[in-house]
Amino acid sequence: MIRHIRILFAILALSITSAATVSAQTSLKVSLDSAYLLMGKATPMHVELITSSSTQGQLLVPKDTICDKVEILKALKADTSDIGNGRIQINQELLLQSFDSGTYVLNPIRYVQGNETVASNRLVLKVMPVPIDTLTTIHDYADVENVDRKFIDYLPDFLVDYGLWILALIIILGAGYYLFRRMSRNKGETKEKAIVIPPYELALQELDSLRSDKLCEQGREREFYTRLTDILRQYLQG
Repeated sequence: MIRHIRILFAILALSITSAATVSAQTSLKVSLDSAYLLMGKATPMHVELITSSSTQGQLLVPKDTICDKVEILKALKADTSDIGNGRIQINQELLLQSFDSGTYVLNPIRYVQGNETVASNRLVLKVMPVPIDTLTTIHDYADVENVDRKFIDYLPDFLVDYGLWILALIIILGAGYYLFRRMSRNKGETKEKAIVIPPYELALQELDSLRSDKLCEQGREREFYTRLTDILRQYLQG
């Protein structure tokens, strides 16, 4: 009985020693060039694994997302090098991208070697929205103080004082006349109700289309931000 207990303790000690050896020989860490990322842009996450060359393991890299709202756009080919003392170093880059602004804690990368699993450190990535000042070219309002007002001197006083009201009245009357003619022309005909897509759903459809085009990966950042600005403008107008 005592002999069996001794054998059991020897097996447990060997297992603990083996696990400690694996943990001591293996290190896994990840890093980012910057903790800040502009929405729609891509940034690399660097994965560095140092482990024993005499044992085999598997680096578990997610395929699609590293966390909620942060996608893995592409996993580059891993590079393996011998660093001596029976150890190897594996470096790999994952291209991350997000279309939702916010602060996200990235899930760790894991390395499985036998019955042991080593997890990397966890990083925090802050996705920044597109700067609002990009809309200044859309809302190009004139500065009243810098407008040349000489032409106003040639207008009658009632046009200067009530010009906007008169213009609004003309627009309303014109729109009423147009609707009246349209309804008269289509009288007696059955017309299907037009399907109106809510601005929010339309904006989401346009954003999905923009993301699927992958303009930033093609070096077409200017076209990407132009389309993104147009989508925001249409949403605000809707």
